[in-house]
Order: sequence, then C-alpha cells, then structure tokens
Amino acid sequence: MSAPASGLRCYARWVDGYARGKPLLVLGILYLFWVTVVMTAFGTMIAGADAPGPLDLMFAYTADEAFARIAEFSESGRVRYLAFLLTADLVYSYIYTATLSVIAAMLARAAALAADRKAWLIALPLLVFALDLLENVTIAALLLTAAERHYPLAWAASVFTTAKWLAAAVVLGCCVALGVMALVRVSRISRRTTPR
Repeated sequence: MSAPASGLRCYARWVDGYARGKPLLVLGILYLFWVTVVMTAFGTMIAGADAPGPLDLMFAYTADEAFARIAEFSESGRVRYLAFLLTADLVYSYIYTATLSVIAAMLARAAALAADRKAWLIALPLLVFALDLLENVTIAALLLTAAERHYPLAWAASVFTTAKWLAAAVVLGCCVALGVMALVRVSRISRRTTPR
C-alpha cells in the first residue's frame, strides 16, 4: 500500500469515526455562519463601491481577463483581497472540506459501500481542498505581482479555478449518487422486514 493511499484511508477512518448527526449539525451551522456572515462581510470589505468580483468565483478566465480583473482593484482592494484569500477563504476551505467529507461518510455508510470505495469517497473532498489552495496561492501571487504580467501564473490560476469547480461538481454528484444508493438500500431492507 502506498503512503498516499494509506494516508487517505487513515483520513477516511478518522472522518468516519466523527460522521454522526451532532458533528454534521455543528459543521452545518458553522458553514452557514461562515457563508452568510464572514464571507459576506469580507466580500463587502473587498468589493468597496465599484470593485470587480474575485477571480475564484469565476468558472474560467484567460490570463488577460485575470490581469484586467486585478487591475480594476485599487491598491488597498488588492491588499484586502489578498487578506481574504489567506484568512477567511482558507478557513472556509477547511469548513466545506470537513462538511463534505462527513456527508460522504454518512451516505457511504448508509449505502453500505465496501471499505475501499468508502475511503476514496470520503477523501474526495480533499481534492477540492487542494485545488482551492493552489488556486488561492496562484491568485495571491498575481495580486502581489500586479504590476507585472506573469502569463503562466495567470493560466495556472485559471486551470486551478476551473478544476476546483469541476471537482466540487464531482463531489456533489457522488454525494447525490450515494444518497440515492442509501435510499434504495433502506427501501429494500424495509420491504424485506415488513410483514406480509
């Protein structure tokens, strides 16, 4: 067994141990608080009156679009955006990764998946997390070097942004599929145990 695979299995076992109703409720409340209060406050702080939206909310962009969007920010706007990427957005990444992993663990358990499949599905949100971190690092570098045009860096940021959204869609799709599998399993069990 390779080191990354054993690390993912260890992570999956750890998450599966906490994947219950109360931890999910706490994560759900924390997620809602972070999205509605913290992210909104930072968004208002970054945006100002007429600043453009952040790059990490776009699905894709060219290098020239990235440079143009960053150029629309004032110097203080770039500093605030950088602070956002390295604080609130980083914490948000941890929160949604934990939440999605717990949801995947609970659904995989309900669907009675084999241990290996279950481990990979629980660990899948880590891919979104890693891509989000890479996206944030490249966007932060673009903000720090706004006076220069580093095309490979801008293209890398765009690739990470698009890959993050695609990976998030895969994770959500897997959660929906697990939910359907769990419902089918529960309905089959209830039909077998219902007296006729």
